[in-house]
Amino acid sequence: LLEPGELTLELGLFYSRLDDQELESGAGTLTTIEDETFTSLYTAHYGLIEDTEVFASIPFRHQRAGTVSGGEKGVNTRTETGDFNPGVRHTILREQKGLPEVILTVEGRIPTIESSYAIGGGVALVKSVDPAVLFAAGNYLRTFSRDFGDVTRLQSKDTFDATLGYVLALNDSLTISTAFSGVVTTATTFDAARLLQSESFSLQFGLTSFITEGLFIEPVVSFGLSGTGNTVVLG
Repeated sequence: LLEPGELTLELGLFYSRLDDQELESGAGTLTTIEDETFTSLYTAHYGLIEDTEVFASIPFRHQRAGTVSGGEKGVNTRTETGDFNPGVRHTILREQKGLPEVILTVEGRIPTIESSYAIGGGVALVKSVDPAVLFAAGNYLRTFSRDFGDVTRLQSKDTFDATLGYVLALNDSLTISTAFSGVVTTATTFDAARLLQSESFSLQFGLTSFITEGLFIEPVVSFGLSGTGNTVVLG
């Protein structure tokens, strides 16, 4: 975590694409789905006191959802600012021989659009094994799900996610990273629809480069590992 008084600013730019096909129940029609999303993510971290930092982020998204069904093509676009996400992290155990560093996180979600409030927390384990760093994290998010006429804005009440990976130093200015992630959401019933339980898994590769004092760049690529469709994220 950051030392007291230290500040970091992050700009994340991401492009994600989903290609999938679904068979409409009863109609026997095969629907092709093509979703594209451009996201810019703005994040700040600040070292509050020893072993404690606060952070906040907010995204801006442009989404294009296209479907082809029975020879008819439909396209919907949406451009909007996402929810505000504040949080705090605290190290409860520093790394020592035979033991990893343990970091607790508490975070929330404050709607800026038609969305739902949420609060959650998690724990991360970090262990140095020169020249690599191993990490694992688990989080739970409780959403106070609200009902909306637009079913695309419905959110599951319970979300669990876990990440496992490593960072490997190649030299003084270059590291590579790999992370395997899984997300599970529970079934949630609304007035107009019911969200089913879902599981998704992905594998991300990153390359962090030191550019100059205080400036880093990290290109990443992530591939979806679940479902019938193809999902890729470039950032």
